[in-house]
Amino acid sequence: MRSGMTLQNRDIELLIFLGKYKIIALDNARYIYETKTYQEKRIVLLAKYDYVRRLKHRYTH
Repeated sequence: MRSGMTLQNRDIELLIFLGKYKIIALDNARYIYETKTYQEKRIVLLAKYDYVRRLKHRYTH
């Protein structure tokens, strides 16, 4: 465990998902965390402690 952060069960579920599929959209992470907005805060924290890496994509028409 990295100092300063305690993984919650849903964080572990997310990491297992990412281990299998390699990527998840932020909108879809809400199904793991079962909230509408909390998942973004957790993912920012997971990125801060190097558990995940956030990718930024922009789509244009």
